[in-house]
Amino acid sequence: MIIITSLAYLSTFFYLLFPNSSLAKYILTGFLGSMIVNALFPHLLASIMLKRYAPGVLTGILLNIPINSLILYQFFQNHELTFKTLLLSTLAVGIVLLGLIPILFKVGKSLTTQIY
Repeated sequence: MIIITSLAYLSTFFYLLFPNSSLAKYILTGFLGSMIVNALFPHLLASIMLKRYAPGVLTGILLNIPINSLILYQFFQNHELTFKTLLLSTLAVGIVLLGLIPILFKVGKSLTTQIY
């Protein structure tokens, strides 16, 4: 979780440093879109299906969706983003993040067994 969050902050920082960079914008908007999708699937969906709270639902619903949507809305209002670009960047960043999850679990497990 810390690594993914750090990557999100770095993508924001990268965009702020290089606001004219298409790559920086695509990475940032991809992260924003991925976090919105992640709030809905699996977090909200898991809460509904399991009929109990799934960790991350409140953060996703109360913070990620509204704030990320507002930022994306601003990109659309300024004509800096199209729906197609948002979809493609969300898909690309989402695939990278999904690929990182098993690696990060292995690293985390390895680190915890070394500590104990």
